[in-house]
Amino acid sequence: MKICLHHGNIFDVQDADTIALPIDGLEPGLEGRIAHQLLKRIGEPSLDAIYDRPAQYPFNGRAHWSSLKGFDQVHFQWLCALGTGIRSSSGIGFDATPRPNQKQLARSALSHMFAQGNAGHLGRRIACPLLSGGGRISSIDAAYLLLDVAGHERSDIELHIAENRQDVYEMIRPILG
Repeated sequence: MKICLHHGNIFDVQDADTIALPIDGLEPGLEGRIAHQLLKRIGEPSLDAIYDRPAQYPFNGRAHWSSLKGFDQVHFQWLCALGTGIRSSSGIGFDATPRPNQKQLARSALSHMFAQGNAGHLGRRIACPLLSGGGRISSIDAAYLLLDVAGHERSDIELHIAENRQDVYEMIRPILG
């Protein structure tokens, strides 16, 4: 698997045909920051409004692919929602049930994304942010997590990691660049 590191906004990664969106797959409406940016760009109220087929909630630890071919506001042809448990792993808005492991959810969702990408006629060049769980995973740990999961894949998928913070980009460049 080829990994490329980009300094800048994930929406500016022109080499990618897919955008990966970390969300909380516990239930509808728990989109993350990048998903909200996508929704604003394409003028839709929620990811559920644009999914080709309904997501099977909960899907934390898994991935949900959908086409973006009808949305000319973005150059991506596909989106892949990664159920990373952003809110449910922090306990925000939920009862005192045990919280899932943020790193394990991210690892599992990435593996599922790659497996689905390899099995179907889906995107092959994926723009993905560091899966830091809204800051609950350090940037260094998130970079190594991505590298570890990608290192176990045997495919021609390209993973394009986008980071717009200069200090974080410089810190992870020796790892991913």
